[in-house]
Amino acid sequence: MANTALIAARLNQLMQEQNITAADIVQRTNSAKASVNAWIAGEKMPKWDKAFALADLFQVSLNYLMGGPER
Repeated sequence: MANTALIAARLNQLMQEQNITAADIVQRTNSAKASVNAWIAGEKMPKWDKAFALADLFQVSLNYLMGGPER
């Protein structure tokens, strides 16, 4: 099972590396602001459809985004 803290760390790292804001994620993944903030804070895990959208947005594998070793 994926670790919400690890997913949050990956999201924050990718956001910083790619200069993408939470507002960008909301707009580009059609997600609620509260949900995006919860993902970034490690309070919730994105549902699968949003996880796929995030992986696509950041151009990483879903495996990496969810805690796997490879991008």
